[in-house]
Amino acid sequence: MRTLVTTAIGAGVNIVLNLILIPFIGIQGAALATFIAYFGVFIIRAADTRQYIRISYNVKMFGLNFGIIGAQTFLMLSEPRHYLLYQIPLFMLAVVVNIKPFIEKLRGLKVRG
Repeated sequence: MRTLVTTAIGAGVNIVLNLILIPFIGIQGAALATFIAYFGVFIIRAADTRQYIRISYNVKMFGLNFGIIGAQTFLMLSEPRHYLLYQIPLFMLAVVVNIKPFIEKLRGLKVRG
């Protein structure tokens, strides 16, 4: 039931923001509206989940990854000359930032066999 409620909230936010943003910034408004709606659903569900299980979020890592992806998105949308040359170091930064937690998670997996 809670999934239905959060999904409905996200859909409502998405529709309202689409109606507001698309006339001003076109198709990018739809993308921004969808992002905001999904992020809102994530926040609501993360808070709701804490009632049942403890999940810890590394806010600094989340913010750093969010910033990297935001920079990549900005470059893709603005398309400056040779923007792919800027994407490569941003991608590599994302790999370097996330390699340690990724390897730790892989080591924690139990292989069935």
